[in-house]
Amino acid sequence: MTSNDPGVKPKYLASAVFLLILAITAITDAFAREAHVSSIRSEISAEADALARDVSDVIARESAAVNTLAAFVELGKDDPKHLRDDFPTFAEALVDSGETIRAVQLAPGSTIKYIHPLEGNEAAMNLDLLADPDRRALLLPAIEDGTTVIQGPVELVQGGLGVLVRRPVYNEDGSYWGMAAILLDWPSIAELTQLDRMDGETLAGARLPDMGEVIIGEEVAFENDPVKREFRVGATDTVWEIAVRPSDGWPTAAPASWYIWGAGIVVAILAGAATFVLAARPEALRREREKARAELAFAEARYQATFQQAGVGVLIADLDGRIISVNPAIRRIIGLADDEELEGTDARELVHPDDRARNELLLKELMAGRKSVQAELRANGPDERWCRTNTALIDGGAHGRLFVSMVEDVTVRRNAEVALARSEMRFRQLFEQAPIAIQREDHSGVVEAFAQLRAMGVSDIRKYLEDSPEELRRILGTVRIIDANPAARELQGHLETSEGQLTLLDRLTEPTHATFIETLVAVWEGNSSLEQSVETLDPDGLPRHLNVRWHAPSSGPTPDYANVMVTIADITELREVQNRLEPRID
Repeated sequence: MTSNDPGVKPKYLASAVFLLILAITAITDAFAREAHVSSIRSEISAEADALARDVSDVIARESAAVNTLAAFVELGKDDPKHLRDDFPTFAEALVDSGETIRAVQLAPGSTIKYIHPLEGNEAAMNLDLLADPDRRALLLPAIEDGTTVIQGPVELVQGGLGVLVRRPVYNEDGSYWGMAAILLDWPSIAELTQLDRMDGETLAGARLPDMGEVIIGEEVAFENDPVKREFRVGATDTVWEIAVRPSDGWPTAAPASWYIWGAGIVVAILAGAATFVLAARPEALRREREKARAELAFAEARYQATFQQAGVGVLIADLDGRIISVNPAIRRIIGLADDEELEGTDARELVHPDDRARNELLLKELMAGRKSVQAELRANGPDERWCRTNTALIDGGAHGRLFVSMVEDVTVRRNAEVALARSEMRFRQLFEQAPIAIQREDHSGVVEAFAQLRAMGVSDIRKYLEDSPEELRRILGTVRIIDANPAARELQGHLETSEGQLTLLDRLTEPTHATFIETLVAVWEGNSSLEQSVETLDPDGLPRHLNVRWHAPSSGPTPDYANVMVTIADITELREVQNRLEPRID
């Protein structure tokens, strides 16, 4: 067949039309797949953040037992008999109270002399904690500042991996006595985290980048472009890395890919065939032109249905910003009338003036070679709407390079975020301007102390506290005042100190300690509210009579004792009037 054959040109034209429509179909499918992957990646990112918090929270929760161990030492650190005779029993109860505690250690003068259980930990006995330069550099600042140090996971001298939690203990004159330490078993920590309880649709793993090997979860979680997060646990520079990805890898197709390709192939075949017939048989086609046009229009309509009825907006513009094509969803998302003409106008005019500079920067990144850019921008419509855009630069053939944007309406979510922020601001204003004293207290230290007492076999908390005034004082000292409105500050004086937040103990006189036994009993019994009268000191050191009501909000099956709201009414004058009237009444 020669180049003059009338059948050659129609074949080329038909092939070109066929390939062009397939190329457009591929572009549409690629954007649909990218949007689908982006949505899944956002969900995986949130899951990775939650997993990082989960590992950190497990270690922080189990590490709290070192405070109880330090308190035990301080009760009788000067009595060798106390440590020798009572340590094994106390240490055993402490080990049983946790889920990951492998061993309990005491190191007078920084040399380990007491270990429970000793079996399996003999290699650590008489170990000088300050002999190793790296460990010394870690512990000396803690000894100076009185802070707790969390180190790990590390290879233990007694074998295996563990997390070491150490807290310095001091003599009554402030001199350094030694170290109280607990050893957390790393495999047990792994069992408590969500990393070992992932569902079958997600793979996750955690590792120390310096060590290389995966310590929790799956090794393959770090393959195939996972979502990664880095975080730290404790007062060390140890960096953790968590990786999460779908167990079957990232999707290679969007849910609607079959429909996009089905419609595209049908249109490509019909359009190519129509082109061939039109070019090859002009005389015959004159009689069939109307029929062919109708068939082509029907085929194009089916393809356009995918474009026109898509739930997300699609906008195509040239490099000068001139709009070439949009689907109806764009007008609906921006809030424009259905008949408003957009083709030929400047796409940048659809962006809110305050966001145009940012939009220009994103487009410059695309021109510089970035594959795609995502942003949340306000639309320049009759009402302010927020849109999430995903824009890429493609080859538009005769049109040259084109910008293609997928646009989603995120106004509802953004408005909800603004409403939440305003609600929080109104609550804060009400809190600050209330004429009655209001403060927020953290009783979580009481809950932790009670958990330890239950583990030690205490059942009657009221009798225990009445018989143990020092223990009562210690537990009251764990209640923290974490926020107070101006009325509370005026009533009680400044609540901030150079060391941080005050404890409830700082505002109570010695005779009123016992009155708070009822408060502690309420926490022990899981109650959410209580009202009582107490005596405290005003900023000048004078006694004040206060009516105190506290309420712990619900947080699942138990009250949230970390956010107890307390209202305080000063009834000192009322008490004084009552005291003056009582002799007259008698």
